[in-house]
Parts: sequence; C-alpha cells; structure tokens
Amino acid sequence: MLFSEMSLDDYESIKDSYHDEYDDFYTLNVLKSEIESPNTKYVALKEDNTIIGFGGLLMSVDDAELNYIVVKKDLRGNHYGEMLMENLISLANKNEKNKIFLEVNANNNVAINLYKKEGFETINVRRKYYNGEDDAIIMCREERSI
Repeated sequence: MLFSEMSLDDYESIKDSYHDEYDDFYTLNVLKSEIESPNTKYVALKEDNTIIGFGGLLMSVDDAELNYIVVKKDLRGNHYGEMLMENLISLANKNEKNKIFLEVNANNNVAINLYKKEGFETINVRRKYYNGEDDAIIMCREERSI
C-alpha cells in the first residue's frame, strides 16, 4: 500500500470507472476542481499503482474539513477507509490545523462509527439536508488547543 498526493493523472485513471466503482457524491467536474484547488489536499491509496481509495481535506487558516473519503466498492470492509482517515488526520496535523470538521449522512452508520473511533464528536445536525430527506450529522475532532 502506498499513499500519494492525488494528481490529475490519478483523476484521469479513475474518471471512466468513477460512477461504477466509487460512491459518486461529487460530479467528475467537481472532483477535478477539488484536486486542482490550492485550498484542498487529496490523497490516493494505491496498491500496485492502482487507486483503491482516496480522500480530501479543505484547508482553511486554522481548521480542516474532510470533504470526501471513498474506497472502491468491491474492496470495502478491509480497513482501507480507516487507513485513509488516519492519513488525512496526519495531513491536517502536519499542516497545524486546530480542528477537523466533517458532515456525514445520519444513515451512514459505517462511516459514523469510523469517525467516532477516530475521535470525532457530533456537534450539530442539519435536518433533511441530503435530498430533502436524510439528516446530516456535523462532527468535529480537536487537534490542538486554540
């Protein structure tokens, strides 16, 4: 397993299979602009030079927001999401961020359990945020004292 900064070449390597192999929360155009943005940091988890998962952080002055974390559908349940999460937390720490925020669908129990395991706590709920139906849980992990 190898972590690397996600590049436009990585984007090109997954764009044709993105909708089938990953949860396509973002459109391809949004994902590409996220990878290109100077305010975001995306990492790819690779095995034999093939991307098996990736995730990204939006970096603000003092804090970070977890934008996206995804593992290929057929490889889930192998702790790759946990490995990505730990790598992104480490990246936030290297960039001296005080807090990491995220939002997650209230029905996504697997992700919620992972985030709790990694020290995230619920700070708020956005009612009917996803498609006007599902709630979004806002979570935060404190990295440093402000």
